[in-house]
Parts: sequence; structure tokens; C-alpha cells
Amino acid sequence: MIDVSSTHEVMVDDEFDLSDELKQYFINKFGLSDKKESTLYEEESFIKDWERYSAEAKTNGAFEVLRQCYPQLNFQIESEINKTQDYINAVLKGRVEGLESNLSLNNPSGIELEIYNDFAGQIPVIKIADNQDFVKFIQCFIHKNNPVIVPKSMGALLANGRWAIGIKSFRGMFYQTRAYSKTN
Repeated sequence: MIDVSSTHEVMVDDEFDLSDELKQYFINKFGLSDKKESTLYEEESFIKDWERYSAEAKTNGAFEVLRQCYPQLNFQIESEINKTQDYINAVLKGRVEGLESNLSLNNPSGIELEIYNDFAGQIPVIKIADNQDFVKFIQCFIHKNNPVIVPKSMGALLANGRWAIGIKSFRGMFYQTRAYSKTN
């Protein structure tokens, strides 16, 4: 019998006479005994920015920090608002001088920002406690502030892309922190 458990050595029962080449073949190359804890990916360049945003969110609130990074969070949810000159200037051209927030949330203090450590690297996570606030975030980021119906069953969104001036890329997750039930 051949044991290819967690060690790199191969233990062979006496009934088998294996060549050195075959013993080499049976070496467990996935053993963790001599490996250090690591991730599959190098740290993404945007993580340093998100670490700063996360620290700032602890004092100023996550929604306020996100509004500064993502101009679309300053616009109300309205049909075809993304075609207005103010929206184009703010979101697409980065002209945010004098921009006032018109997006009202039920629970802005219920929004949290954290960096989750995963085997694939660090991932920014935006937690949103209120269901209607979650829907507004999805409408802002995915549907350009248009009042598109978001399914009630949607409780999370993995995102990747370029959504704001000054942030080269975003790979992260939005999710609701509400309890799931048949009434939600």
C-alpha cells in the first residue's frame, strides 16, 4: 500500500518494489508541511486605497467616505439621470466641485467598509444593513442611478471594474447584513 498523505515522503508496503522514478512520481506535491501561509495573488494596487478608506470610515462613516470616492452616490435614483450634464460631469469627467448629495438612505450609519482576507488576496467588502439602501447602491453602481427593479432575493453582489475617477479598478463585494426569511 502507498501512503501519500501530508508528508513528502512515500511509504511503500513491502509487497511493492517501486523504482526511484515511480517513488518520485508518488511524492505529494501539495503537502503543507514546509510551506508558509500565502495567497494565490499578489496584493492588488487598489488595496492600499481601500485600507485608507476603511480607516477613514471608522471616524467619518462609511457612506461619507464612499460618497467622496464614488460621485454617483450623490445623485438620487431617477429615470435617465445618467444622461444629465451634472451626472456626466461628476461621474464620467470627475468634475465634482460643488456637488451636493441628493441620495437619501434609510440607515447610512448601517453601512460598513472592511477588507476581507481571502486565499485569493484581500477583497474590499461593503456591508449594507438596510434592504432599501442595498437596492439603492445596486441601482447607483450597476444601473447608473436608474430605478431598475432589483430582485428581493439578491443579497450580495461581486463587482469588478472601474467606477470612479481616481480608482483604477475595483474588485470587491456588496452584501446585505439582514436576516433572510420568507417575508424579506
